[in-house]
Amino acid sequence: MFKSILCPIDGSETSAEALDIAARLAAEQGASLTVCTVVNPSKASAMAFGDPAMSAACFNALDDEARAMVTETVEKVKNVIPAESVCLNGETVPSIVNCAERQHADLIVMGSHGRTGISRAVIGSVAEGVVRYATVPVLIVRSARKIGARGSVQDAGTAVPAK
Repeated sequence: MFKSILCPIDGSETSAEALDIAARLAAEQGASLTVCTVVNPSKASAMAFGDPAMSAACFNALDDEARAMVTETVEKVKNVIPAESVCLNGETVPSIVNCAERQHADLIVMGSHGRTGISRAVIGSVAEGVVRYATVPVLIVRSARKIGARGSVQDAGTAVPAK
């Protein structure tokens, strides 16, 4: 059913869980896997407090770290499934959506941190943006840590029974 799966990662535990699911799906479906990450230039600028010389150094450091992360990740799975790494530069949501189109992905598998309240308002939801703009199905993986021992989902400190 799926021939090409895209899995954006950010180095978090949740994206590692999404990668595990994406790799298993790719193996089961005989699909290829593209692992990507996005380096946002505005983050580098913020880290450098707007100093242009420092911004370039911060961007290069972030870019090097991102490339190493996706390369290392692909090395772990490429013996089992066809996989490649892509390091993107730009705004996160459009970069992921455009990468899915360029790679001819027919599924995006990605983690969601499940932020709520002010942190979600300030940071936003990359997963929500990808779901909104992607032209292919998006499988959102929530952290297993959010699942309670009795199959309930923890949401803002309140247990909600699982269906």
